[in-house]
Amino acid sequence: MKLMRHVRRSGRHAAVLAGAALLVGGLGAVPAAADDTVGPGPAAGDIDQPIFRAANPDTYTTADPSGADTSDVVTQLTSGTRIFECGDTIVYFQVVPVDDDAPDGESTVTLSTEFETRFGNNDQVGITEVEAFLATDDSSWSSDSEETISGTFASGTWSDGELVLVSTVDDVEAGETIVVEYHATLTCGNPPGDVNGNLHASNLGIQVCQDAGEGDCGSTGGGMQTVPLFANAVLVTVVPEYPEVTQSECVDGEATEPTIVLPEDGALLYTADPEGPYEPGQEVVVTATLTQGYTWGELPEGWMQVSDTEAEYVVILEDIDCDQVVVPEYPMVTQAECVDGEATEPTIVLPEDNGLAYMADPEGPYEPGQEVMVTATLNEGYIWGELPEGWEQVSDTEAVYWVMLDDIDCDQVIVPEYPVVTQSECVDGWATEPTVMLPEDNGLAYMADPEGPYEPGQEVMVTATLNEGYIWGELPEGWEQVSDTEAVYWVMLDDIDCDQAVVPEYPMVKQAKCVHGEATEPKLKLPEDGALVYMADPEGPYEPGQKVMVTATLTEGYIWGELPEGWKQVSDTEAVYWVYFDKIDCDKPVEPKHPDRLAATGPVEPGMLSGAAGVLALAGAMLILARRRLTDVR
Repeated sequence: MKLMRHVRRSGRHAAVLAGAALLVGGLGAVPAAADDTVGPGPAAGDIDQPIFRAANPDTYTTADPSGADTSDVVTQLTSGTRIFECGDTIVYFQVVPVDDDAPDGESTVTLSTEFETRFGNNDQVGITEVEAFLATDDSSWSSDSEETISGTFASGTWSDGELVLVSTVDDVEAGETIVVEYHATLTCGNPPGDVNGNLHASNLGIQVCQDAGEGDCGSTGGGMQTVPLFANAVLVTVVPEYPEVTQSECVDGEATEPTIVLPEDGALLYTADPEGPYEPGQEVVVTATLTQGYTWGELPEGWMQVSDTEAEYVVILEDIDCDQVVVPEYPMVTQAECVDGEATEPTIVLPEDNGLAYMADPEGPYEPGQEVMVTATLNEGYIWGELPEGWEQVSDTEAVYWVMLDDIDCDQVIVPEYPVVTQSECVDGWATEPTVMLPEDNGLAYMADPEGPYEPGQEVMVTATLNEGYIWGELPEGWEQVSDTEAVYWVMLDDIDCDQAVVPEYPMVKQAKCVHGEATEPKLKLPEDGALVYMADPEGPYEPGQKVMVTATLTEGYIWGELPEGWKQVSDTEAVYWVYFDKIDCDKPVEPKHPDRLAATGPVEPGMLSGAAGVLALAGAMLILARRRLTDVR
């Protein structure tokens, strides 16, 4: 019902609202969230016609909930399958719509609602408990979901007469619609009785306080909601319940005892004929008898009214045959396998006895290639179902299954591996020793002829011999089978020549010089080379004008390359080079005929050598001319 904005209140109602205002003030201001709009918030005049309704919980929870917001209260309360009874919950809705053009900011809304704890002077009927909460799932609800409610529960006694619940909702803003849902418990003293009339719940008013409860407060109007009770209901309709029947079952080939448990209902008295215990195949008549104050409603299917106060229901206990159908299972067979050239022992594991007893003939142990007959025998209380493939029924109680154990040949196919060959290499002019490493014995035994050590150019025959339990596969390229058990492979060790080509170096020559009128001693330094051995003849010390033969001799593992100019090979292993020390007269300055020579490595360019020869010839001519002049002068 829509509430009028201005409703005359009794002094008690005004006191309740005044108390609500004190409650709101006592709560203190609720700080605005960071994203809330700052302002005083809606006032009482911004509440757009609050609505207070009631609904039957059966209708509200099983039908479209939005109907509770718009349908007429009488329709909502009487549209269920029954009238209100003791223990029912009456659902009330307080809908508070706020105008869209209300001031920005937050306000608190305090709702004061009164419920009758007695129906007039008849203490048979009344409200004993009320609980309030925000109905955020209601179709009218529209908000930012930041609201909270406090003061949500109150209780009373019969003597109270009236019960007031004061609830405060905070964070109420413009354009929102707040729905508060009340659940009120209906209590009866000693129904059914001749109870007629209405039970009331009243909205005593809505207090709106701006500035999150710290600002100005104002009130909207109040109103009453009427709930019709037991209208002319001298008798309450009742219907019988079905008994709880547990049929017999087969357990280990035996039928269990069926049971019938009668309902417990204060409005009806139930009996069974016979009373039990029961057996499969029995029929049992269950009778429901009305107690005082109740009449029959529409009976459920299977129930039959046999008098004004009695209805019957016949229970058929199933007749059960516990000869259970069973089918044999396959035995678990593990066939023989080849392990290290040997066949493992095959095994047969019989299924567990589950209505059937199993045996094997022979019992085992088994060998590859055997046939074993497995027999399944029915236990008492069991009959054959459709036998699985491979099983054959040989009598009323027996079926057989043949297990074929594979005949296995464990001669494993094998092929030889190549030996690992390391050929000879030249290291510092020497050929390294070649090696032949035979594969590991893995079904084959390997040997080499000769066994080694080896030299470059040798041929080695590697023989692979089959171990017991192995046969030849396709031989790899290069292997040749020479008997039933042997195959050979030839290893060719490379013939390698490690004589390295080498050329001699020039000795380092230091000619004599005149120092303070004296000739210095000429010097000759031989090269140092591990591939050649150098010697000088004579060995020194030397004098100007002397001639020295330098000989280079090959060490083992080396051969001559192209000799540099001036060097001359005189044998397979020797080459010579002549060093000429200049004659020098320190009585008169003279240019040296042969400049100092440094040792040179490698071949010398022909142009350089011819130039050197020309210089030597010119120096010699000058020296002869000078000597003649000296002789003439003397």
